[in-house]
Amino acid sequence: MKEIPVLTMPYWWVLDDTNYGSLLQCYALQQVIRRMGGNPVWIQHCLETASSALLPDKLRAISRCLRWPGRLFGRRERKERIRRWRLAHPRHFEEFIREHIAVSETCCYNERELREQYGAAPVCLVGSDQVWNSPEAYKFLSFMPAGRRLAYAVSAQWSSVGKEWRTVAQRELKGFSGISVRESQGLDTLRSLGCDDACLALDPCLLLPREEWLALSGEGGRHGDYAMGYFINGYSAKDIELEKLARYCSQRSLGLKIVPNQGTEAFIPEELLLAPDPVSFLSLIRNASVVFTNSFHAVVFSIVFHKPFVIVPQRRERRSQNARFDSLCRLLEIPPRVLVGNARVETLMGNMIDYGRVEAILTRERGQSLAFLLKHLEHIFNIPEQNESGD
Repeated sequence: MKEIPVLTMPYWWVLDDTNYGSLLQCYALQQVIRRMGGNPVWIQHCLETASSALLPDKLRAISRCLRWPGRLFGRRERKERIRRWRLAHPRHFEEFIREHIAVSETCCYNERELREQYGAAPVCLVGSDQVWNSPEAYKFLSFMPAGRRLAYAVSAQWSSVGKEWRTVAQRELKGFSGISVRESQGLDTLRSLGCDDACLALDPCLLLPREEWLALSGEGGRHGDYAMGYFINGYSAKDIELEKLARYCSQRSLGLKIVPNQGTEAFIPEELLLAPDPVSFLSLIRNASVVFTNSFHAVVFSIVFHKPFVIVPQRRERRSQNARFDSLCRLLEIPPRVLVGNARVETLMGNMIDYGRVEAILTRERGQSLAFLLKHLEHIFNIPEQNESGD
């Protein structure tokens, strides 16, 4: 089978931030490509961000500290608390990767190494997840020749991309044979750069049939006696509306189990916290009575397992990430689920989700997304091997 390199979020980043969504979408895309006849491999990369690209991030960090000085003074203590909690609660990502995902043996540290390692591949695929959040050229597969680049369900914080991102994107996107994005806002951004053929595609986790996720998640856990929370990127209990969620659970005699990530380990009461491995993470969602989250992929798996869910929007500098919830729920015709302002959990839970209708839409969208992938990949599987004489 032809090897197909896949560039998504860095291997080290997924491990360091124990990011379930990034890991599981990589697994899902791998499975899909294998069924089409390809041999996908997750590119290990550890490239330093260009100093010019870092400058806006540094300016934003300074701005955040000026607006919320408590973060600056409490940062060291916060990071140490998170570090200690994670050391005491391993989530076994590496074991899952060894068992389920093909990762390249060599880690590339610069664009030259990427070109040497993968430049001769028949095609290289970038996606999914938020791999286009920053403007480094290699994230647009600049190490690959034009015509052999493919973008699948790529995501970014589309509303906050800057001038440098647009400059790099406009130059590099010309080399792609096909481009699909995960959010409708991405279509608007790319079309403003002249990419009129860009299309919308489902996150890889929605490409696999529900039965496959049911099989992977196993039969463990008791159904219906708890609410499952999964929260990322927060600084206080108010950021995740913890008081509202706890009150709802208390009134209904539901236990509350929360999987913390990317900083929320620092402020959620420890008696509520869990640190599941990736399979147990899926099982927790599958068996929950309701899911509370500010994570895109927790919403995705709530949909996969036909669960009622409530979205707590991300705040401050992370609020641009909320557009992905809107895009997905609009596509699947899911009624309002966002706990914002004076909204009540009870009211949102009363907006019943018609999962029969959702599955019908998913069937249609899944077919279109798979057709996009197959259209751009099938030609490389039908090229006859040449012998050494070139005949």
